[in-house]
Amino acid sequence: MPWLVLFLTSEAWALGLVMSLFTIPMSVFMLLGGVIVDRFSSKQVLLVAKYANAFFLFILSLLLYFDALTLSLLCLLAILMGTSSAFTIPAASSFLPGLVSREQLQAANSIGISLRTIVSWVGPLSAALLIGTGKSSAENLALVFLLDGLSVLFSALILHKVIVRQRETSPELNFKQGIVQACGYFWQHKALREIVIYVAVIGLFIAGPIGIGLPLFIKEELGGGAGFFGYLMSAEALGIFTGVTVAGKFSTIGKLTLGQSLLLADGIVGVALAALSLITSLYPGLFLLFIIGMVTGYAQVSLITWVQQQASPHMLGRLMSIVMFIVIGLAPLSTGLCGLVMTYIAPGTLFIVSGAGLIAVALSALFLTQVSRVQSNNAHARDNL
Repeated sequence: MPWLVLFLTSEAWALGLVMSLFTIPMSVFMLLGGVIVDRFSSKQVLLVAKYANAFFLFILSLLLYFDALTLSLLCLLAILMGTSSAFTIPAASSFLPGLVSREQLQAANSIGISLRTIVSWVGPLSAALLIGTGKSSAENLALVFLLDGLSVLFSALILHKVIVRQRETSPELNFKQGIVQACGYFWQHKALREIVIYVAVIGLFIAGPIGIGLPLFIKEELGGGAGFFGYLMSAEALGIFTGVTVAGKFSTIGKLTLGQSLLLADGIVGVALAALSLITSLYPGLFLLFIIGMVTGYAQVSLITWVQQQASPHMLGRLMSIVMFIVIGLAPLSTGLCGLVMTYIAPGTLFIVSGAGLIAVALSALFLTQVSRVQSNNAHARDNL
């Protein structure tokens, strides 16, 4: 998607606008998605959202192939895909506890995210090979999005065959009542509140630099093409796969608590993000993106598992929607700000500022909040890396 925007226009503000329009609906409608998941079935909601996403991707591919895609139409499709994703996220997050026991969640999350990461590694790599390292064309970009839509459609067909353990739902639950109950629960849980807000702020320093700064850095400062970008995204995905695989066995690092492990992980990402400003060729970039992916993947599994264990089944969809609303809510702000800021500063400078900011937030959380005291409360807590 970022490279598609750069194919249509070279303006940094346009890149920030499209990516923001994709994430804003996710933030706005995610709470509604959580209520719907708790009223009905996470599987049903996930199926409808997947079919909608596949349809929008097919439309995008057709518009590209017939050379009819404009920036305005891309913005509209970004809004529509962001809206359907707003229902996908809480449904997918509350889906897994209906398949396995609480004790198996850490390992199950690791397996699930590992499999998704393998696909997200193969996906950008395939796109890079299809597009090539030279100049992109509308036809090969259309092929990439067509394959993307087919993969979503295939996953929906597979989902029909999955048998989910029936969980308690609230068919009479209305939107206001559901959100008030879930917000009250979230706010009373101090550890949950602090760690989720912390992760949201951390995301502010990552989403924009990777989503907006990296493609512009490749295009403007390294002179690379879409293939270059695809290889780097594949390296990050491979790193995520490594991280989530490790997290399936080890929920903490050494003698550190879960919170301390997350803070250490964010410090490492901050250093790697700042180091991106120094790369001049593909291979150092592959290494740094692998490190960023590995550390964030590890943190992702540990955090999601811990959050899933904090709510009763009938409130799981709403709690996950609130958590994801807060975590993802700053993503549009991050991408929008980066798109604006990069009209004045170089992408390399953005990497340095963002990396330093990330490290500063992690240190502040270490000394000023209780994030570092959060303990892992699952069966794997006895195992540490």
